[in-house]
Amino acid sequence: MRERLCRYCLLIALLFVSASGRARAGLLVFSHTGATDPILEGWTRTSGANVTFGPVINDLGLGIDAWYVYDNGATLGDLGAYLQTPSPAIVSLGNTYGWKLSAFIRVLPGSGAPAGSPMVLYRDGTRSWQMHFGTTSSGDPIVRLITGTSPPSGPAFTLAGGANQYHLYELIYDPVADAADLYVDGTLLYTGYVGFSWSERYVYWGAGSSYDVGKGHFSRVEFYVNPEPSTLALWCGLAAGAAVYLRRRRLHTPTTS
Repeated sequence: MRERLCRYCLLIALLFVSASGRARAGLLVFSHTGATDPILEGWTRTSGANVTFGPVINDLGLGIDAWYVYDNGATLGDLGAYLQTPSPAIVSLGNTYGWKLSAFIRVLPGSGAPAGSPMVLYRDGTRSWQMHFGTTSSGDPIVRLITGTSPPSGPAFTLAGGANQYHLYELIYDPVADAADLYVDGTLLYTGYVGFSWSERYVYWGAGSSYDVGKGHFSRVEFYVNPEPSTLALWCGLAAGAAVYLRRRRLHTPTTS
């Protein structure tokens, strides 16, 4: 029993430590999952004209559930999205130890330029960190990191051959560099993203105000702040202790021939 417990602690610790580099999860603050109505998960919905919402079950026969947000109009002011507001303590924790904003989504072909529909963003009261999505004429998804909004501008990346598929987009903030890195499906695409000035504070996803139509299926949206060093040290200690215990068990366990 004790050995199984130590093996379990070791596994958790190793998983935690291995994740502590690129995408250490830490404390999950806000999340949306599958076809659950985000309002039931604690999100507040902002609604405008020409935007529709609803569940998607077994999308494309892939076994993936999602929540759709469709901006069906090409008029500025068409918006409909979900938001939650982190506490000042959570913002401080993220600024000190890092944070991660991730979205597992499918951008539907015909969504146009990445101008705000669909979008996922985090605003910490000082800066805004925004991922806008769109598609090429052939349906390949585009992700843009926004550095200015009139019109939306910033580095953009096209996922060639990725049309009509789900992709994982991650913004991971490094407090030492005071900048975020963009990963798509686990691959680093951009480093040194610093966002732009903004005084509001919230996590927000869905359809923003734009002149372009855009349709997204959001299977998962998550916002994490990373643990304090003492928490990581605790897991490292568990890993070390479990490793020593297992080594001693092996040394004292009789062998059979």
